[in-house]
Amino acid sequence: MTEQRRTAWFAVPGAAAGTAWVDATGNLPTLTFSVSSGSTTVRAVHGVALPEIGLRGPVLECRLHTTDDWTPETVVPVFVELGRQPEGWIPPPGWSSAALDGFDLAVDPGLAARAEQWRAEQLGRGAPDPLAPAWSRPGWYGDIVGWAMAALAAHQPVVPVTVEPVRLWGIAAMLRLADAGGRVWWCKATCDLFHREAAVTAFLAQAVPGLVAPVVAVEPARGWVLLGDLGEAAATGDATSHTTAYPALRELQRALTGREADALAAGAVHRPLAALPDAFADALADPLLSDWHDVAPERAGQLVAWLHRAVGEVAELGLPDVVVHGDFHPGNVATLAGGERVVFDWSDAALGPPFLDVPTWLSWLSDDDDEPERARVWESFATGWADVLPADAWRARRTLFEGVAGAYHVVSYAGILRTTEPSRHDEHGSGIGEFLGFVTAAVPG
Repeated sequence: MTEQRRTAWFAVPGAAAGTAWVDATGNLPTLTFSVSSGSTTVRAVHGVALPEIGLRGPVLECRLHTTDDWTPETVVPVFVELGRQPEGWIPPPGWSSAALDGFDLAVDPGLAARAEQWRAEQLGRGAPDPLAPAWSRPGWYGDIVGWAMAALAAHQPVVPVTVEPVRLWGIAAMLRLADAGGRVWWCKATCDLFHREAAVTAFLAQAVPGLVAPVVAVEPARGWVLLGDLGEAAATGDATSHTTAYPALRELQRALTGREADALAAGAVHRPLAALPDAFADALADPLLSDWHDVAPERAGQLVAWLHRAVGEVAELGLPDVVVHGDFHPGNVATLAGGERVVFDWSDAALGPPFLDVPTWLSWLSDDDDEPERARVWESFATGWADVLPADAWRARRTLFEGVAGAYHVVSYAGILRTTEPSRHDEHGSGIGEFLGFVTAAVPG
């Protein structure tokens, strides 16, 4: 992918309460910069934009506004929020501290709502959204970096480490730590909904070492996990790598046979398919999610009725409940230096039938990928599970399995939207329609 362009507006509290730093034009400072292929916007903000414009982090918020007609050539607007600048910071020439209620926040229209919310918070006219993630608050960055550095020091001798943010979403934050010798660690924090990931990851590292990403330390109470050296693999994904990814997942699930209760005790959830139709119906009827699908009530009834029958048909197959990943896709499977495939990002870990982990991989195939490639994904999965159900039987029921799994993931995304700030729903809301597509494809109407 070619480099992408961003234009960022920097929201920085001024020297006094209720003020913000403005540039010589009297507006929030702006900068247009590039995001290199394979990088992220917040990483470029941290490493490129802040040094160039004379600001210091950490970044508290990094809100993008993309449109349906986005292309790699589009210059995407970004609203970047920082904390108060440190003692001794010298503003760039022409900058001044201005009263926030005395000037127009002239940002991109798609970012105006968040900009006004930020203004209200700075003026004390509105409290931060209670669903706002912990990493958007001053002090959090220092806390997690201090914890990670202490964990590394206790784990092994560490030379000076650089730290940079890689992702700041409503559901998770990811930091990249690296030393001069080329070792890389990945520090992740999750929202309250997914705090269980830390404990589940620690359990898996103990139960199936070598099959999951190596773990240096976890802090379950705060939802923090520090993964061992994965190089750059944790930030990339190849959609054609399913031929080795599914065998790795199957090996992991076999190794956990008989330890399902331990996985539940660690924090994995049990989401029985018998409860899925009602949960799916609730999701379709929830006004909060209505912006992300256009299913009319009558059509919703058809889909729910089909799902009741489909869940019954699946139950008759007697498939085992295993530890499913819940978000198994190319971005969550790394290749280590020796060629081993390891699985990470266990936020959605649950007990359920194994086919639930297929549509999430399919969702990473682009519109240009043809049906044979999708069939090959199923082949990679079915081959490993032929001892439970013959490969031909998996293939014959593919539409059934995709429809049931699609409904399962719709419910998962509903949970995300219900527990994150409304202003962040565009980060994950499209998942509702994407996985709903698997259901509607299974139910002519």
